[in-house]
Amino acid sequence: MNGWYVDVQTNTVVVTVNRHKVTLHRLRRVRRIRDRRPLRHPGSEATDQYGALYGYFAGSTFPYYDYAWVQTVAGVNLWGYMEGYNGYWYYVRGSAQVPVGSGVCRSGSTTGMWCNYIQARNQTVNYPQGVVYNLTRTNVCAQPGDSGGSSLSSNQAQGVTSGGSGNCSTGGTTYYQEVNPILSAYGLSLILT
Repeated sequence: MNGWYVDVQTNTVVVTVNRHKVTLHRLRRVRRIRDRRPLRHPGSEATDQYGALYGYFAGSTFPYYDYAWVQTVAGVNLWGYMEGYNGYWYYVRGSAQVPVGSGVCRSGSTTGMWCNYIQARNQTVNYPQGVVYNLTRTNVCAQPGDSGGSSLSSNQAQGVTSGGSGNCSTGGTTYYQEVNPILSAYGLSLILT
């Protein structure tokens, strides 16, 4: 078993079993960050793929939840957009949660922008590295390296990619951590356009 959730449309409890390994894609809060410490300890550097310093990890939570945040250094400009990795940037106007069944798009540095539907909320996922609670399940594909990417629906930020199974050739399941609890946990707010 890799998780369970309540399907509000059918009023049933669904237990998910996946014959394929569920992989954990660790959170990368800033575009293409790589951390020199595997667990993203507060104070560790957040850099881009070229080694340029973006900032320092100021908080990180795993297992139980899967999120972190980076305090940026002077000179790093933040914008209220989601990068689509397709030459486009998508406005972020807020973070109102949309209902199950709504369309959602996910952006990731490996596969770019992919869209599909929200299937369930309050999903519990048993990763090999630990259990993560309160994830949202989608049928949007993702692959390793897409973790930490944004999820957006109707210009409303929805969450941050945690992990999943499958791939973008055959399809799959992706889980994201809701953005509002992350903001609340660290006393943060979104930069909006």
